[in-house]
Amino acid sequence: MGIYYHYVNHSKKEWFATDSLGGSPRLRSLGYTPASRAFHLLLASPHGRWLGDSIAILGDDSEGDWDLIQEEYTDIQADVILMLIQKDGTDEICSNLQEKNNLFMQLCYLVITGQAKHFTRDIEPCLGAEYLKRYGRLCKETPYFSPKDLTFFKIE
Repeated sequence: MGIYYHYVNHSKKEWFATDSLGGSPRLRSLGYTPASRAFHLLLASPHGRWLGDSIAILGDDSEGDWDLIQEEYTDIQADVILMLIQKDGTDEICSNLQEKNNLFMQLCYLVITGQAKHFTRDIEPCLGAEYLKRYGRLCKETPYFSPKDLTFFKIE
């Protein structure tokens, strides 16, 4: 199985997986995934949300408190998806939708619930004409999928 890595903010009690926007969750992929770009934006943009906070990149079996982090911290995958689309457009996210069912499902959830309404016109072509059918099928096939709601994302 191996170790999967996650970006963690202890100050704000937030986290997201290194593969949450596509790519691999393994150590060798750090710095090469769309999630690493989101991590950079959270840290290095002029008003970086995580700037100055206590942050870490943790492996899910190298940190003794990983179960506690999952229970008490907020998974901000939904926020970083829209943050990345706002900053960089849809190309990179859309290129990962066929191989990453979790990303596809999360993006569908954001569109269906109206949380991505400012981006829906740009996102829907990436999802495909039959995205609602695919989403419904994947929801049945993936009972462990737990959609995330936005927690901090704001349109700039």
